[in-house]
Amino acid sequence: MKKGKQLNRTLWIAAVVLTIGLVVYQRATGPTYPKRGEVEIAGETVKFKLLRTHDTDIDAPVEIKVASKKVKGELSYKRYKSFDDWTTVPMTRSGDLLAGRLPFQPPAGKMMYKVKLTTGSESVQLTEEPVVIRFKGAVPAAVLTPHIFFMFISLLFTLRSGLEALFRRKDTLYYTGVSLITLFIGGLILGPIVQKYAFDAYWTGWP
Repeated sequence: MKKGKQLNRTLWIAAVVLTIGLVVYQRATGPTYPKRGEVEIAGETVKFKLLRTHDTDIDAPVEIKVASKKVKGELSYKRYKSFDDWTTVPMTRSGDLLAGRLPFQPPAGKMMYKVKLTTGSESVQLTEEPVVIRFKGAVPAAVLTPHIFFMFISLLFTLRSGLEALFRRKDTLYYTGVSLITLFIGGLILGPIVQKYAFDAYWTGWP
């Protein structure tokens, strides 16, 4: 009996660690995670973080910290997959910060943009390809919080049921049932409501 309890505890710890690891990985590699990198210009290493999602009711800030006052910035943008011409505007400097703004779009609207840093003799593009940013509506915490909670619990119990089956234990069916119920609540009930607030549509296709 004691050995069985110890294995149960170990499997729960493993499930929690795997769940947290997957959540962190998804946030770090998902399409809404900021584009990060660094470039060299004017003898300075410039680290940047470019937004890939933003609320739809305000312009999206594009900010690069560059200490050297010799460095200037240009922000170019246009609507995603459009025949628009690129709009290029100079970035304004405030102390060490070069800043520009992308005009806000309706929910689910996308823009593509790129940033170039220049000096009198140097020029560097921050990214090889334009960055795509998607605008979204604000989702109330009363909807978003339970959605995240149920999706997290669903993933946790899915992994736990897999471990239960792997070790041929008796509670596989119970854990599978919990994972399906929480997935139904978080994904099929709360998920479309989140989508409606964010992108003005209850269904936008499979993730």
